Amino acid sequence: MARYARKKQCWCKSGKKYIDCHYERDEQKRITIQEIIEISNKSKVKMCLHPKADKAACNEIIKAHSIQRAKILENISRDKHVYSFSSHIGDIKKQGRMLPKLIGINEASTFTGFCNFHDTETFKPIEINDIEISNEHIFLIAYRSLCKEIYAKQYQKNMIPVTREGDRGLSLVEQKAFQKYIRTYEKWVNAGLSDLMYNKKIADNYLLAKKYDDIAYYVIEIEGMPEIVSSGQLSVEIDFDGKVLQTPEDFSNISRQLDSISFSILMKKSNGLIVFSCFKHEAKSIDFLKSIENLNDIELPNAIIRFAFEFFENNYFSPDWWEGITENKQEAIIKRMNDSSEFKERGSDVLKDDGIGYVNWKTIKRYKNI
Repeated sequence: MARYARKKQCWCKSGKKYIDCHYERDEQKRITIQEIIEISNKSKVKMCLHPKADKAACNEIIKAHSIQRAKILENISRDKHVYSFSSHIGDIKKQGRMLPKLIGINEASTFTGFCNFHDTETFKPIEINDIEISNEHIFLIAYRSLCKEIYAKQYQKNMIPVTREGDRGLSLVEQKAFQKYIRTYEKWVNAGLSDLMYNKKIADNYLLAKKYDDIAYYVIEIEGMPEIVSSGQLSVEIDFDGKVLQTPEDFSNISRQLDSISFSILMKKSNGLIVFSCFKHEAKSIDFLKSIENLNDIELPNAIIRFAFEFFENNYFSPDWWEGITENKQEAIIKRMNDSSEFKERGSDVLKDDGIGYVNWKTIKRYKNI
């Protein structure tokens, strides 16, 4: 419970009532960056997300990469570092908002979500071979993204108790607003985790049966190496045409299953691949994939960048590219990242052309099975 002057009221974190607080307000009680870092480290989980995981057998949990390390991260790095937006609560508390920072490629996109054996065996087809536009490869790319999202969402859930402590030292009005925000945040985290686990149950069955016929995809091949790589999964809100596919009420309802999209930017030999996929039974996701078709080859690359930074944190980008674009372009990307983290209701036009050319990618070919 946050602390305030004796005999004044403070906001109970249960959100149910006001109670008398018997502590003097003390600015020194505000949570420190060091406290946040220590609790954050303890909140990180180590687990094997393979459907046949066994606590006894899966005893070597590794830092698995959700993005190709050797094939792309090393090539877009400078001195083996890339930029990524830091969502660490300590960094945000210090900077006031999410900003990009340089991180080593050995840490970029990693998560302790698989044991060495299951990571190696599960993703061998896309690790030892070049990526192919096949149901199996697209499925495995999506499965890895799904597991990374589950890991991230579980970490967010584990961090909620320390996040609640962020109101220490605030005024009563600020504290009440902060706790309202946290309750909304917790609801969204739980709903998101529920969706992800539902999708994983379906995906696990396909993985074990090696059945990949239910995967739908839309893939764009671009010339050369992309300056930005990404990986993630989300429940689709709107499509590239501005059509609303699912509403905020749907997203906050933990009992309602939402249609999802898997998204990755990676490499196929010497060219980049932008991969969108979903299950064929997800009608709203199929609608989203179809909306990509309406973007011409010139519009498509910058639409992809808007999508990546509007909806995902698991983005890594070239230092030369980030430092080489204008401040106006940087601020547009920073705003997208921060707006998405503050539960601001998105307008239906957020993926529409904003007049900014972020990249100069050349579209070579499109692949689809929808």
